[in-house]
Amino acid sequence: TDHNYDFKKKLVGWLREWEAPRGALKNVMSNHFDLRLPLDKYDIQNARKAQEITGEGFKAMLKKFGTFKNECQVQGYLEGKMLMNSPYGLSYPSIVASGANATILHYMKNDDPIFKNEMMLIDFGVRWMTMHADITRSFPVSGTFNPMQKILYEIVLKGQREVEKKARSGVTIEELNEVCWNSVNDGLEKKFLAEGGKCKLRYEERPHGVSHLMGEQEHDGDPFRNYASKRMQPGWMISNEPGLYGEFKIRLNGKTYDETIGIRIEDNLVMTEKGCINLSNIIPKSVGAIERLMAAS
Repeated sequence: TDHNYDFKKKLVGWLREWEAPRGALKNVMSNHFDLRLPLDKYDIQNARKAQEITGEGFKAMLKKFGTFKNECQVQGYLEGKMLMNSPYGLSYPSIVASGANATILHYMKNDDPIFKNEMMLIDFGVRWMTMHADITRSFPVSGTFNPMQKILYEIVLKGQREVEKKARSGVTIEELNEVCWNSVNDGLEKKFLAEGGKCKLRYEERPHGVSHLMGEQEHDGDPFRNYASKRMQPGWMISNEPGLYGEFKIRLNGKTYDETIGIRIEDNLVMTEKGCINLSNIIPKSVGAIERLMAAS
């Protein structure tokens, strides 16, 4: 229901009224995306503004987190904070998933109670002008990562950092997928399973792609994602969102931890010739930063 959809409806109406001669209509999709996908300096400024508003909402929500009883209250507070600072609306309906709900990739129910020993996953963002923020953060409901949660979280975070180091123009999203899931699966093997942990993942090899294109729409570019095999261009904006979803159990320091957990960490990157710009680095994601903000709640 965004401005692109409104324009599509107008086009459909015009075409119904016009008896086009054979060959009069040409598909300009590839030309259109070649012009549209590289963001100019104004697009990047607007995307950065969307990130700033989204990040401020997230930080405010973490500081108040101890007052929330269910997913709905978290969603209401976070979205309210974001919408107070942007007249352009949300990027998409938020995912607010606690506990086992976070293993459902497109969870939308957002009404379950939250419990102290669980992890929580929130996928959220706001628009500024026509640009979007598309952010995911995962954190402990208690405000402090338990030892197992911390191990799993840092496996995902390392995978995200490896993708960011590799991302630049000339690289393909398929190549980023290889970097991401090799890192996450290797980390799971060496940091968790080798330490006596057991897990049952909700997927084989990889749960989803690590990235999609962003721009005028939150998921932009070819809807069939054929762009994943194309060399990225300067100015392309992509998501960077590794994840880990399943049932995990380990005994650490004499205590057994057994949880169903979904963890995803998502930032937005703009490609350059020499690397990438992480527009989301202002939004807290380290274990220490998250725990410090939640300590204030």
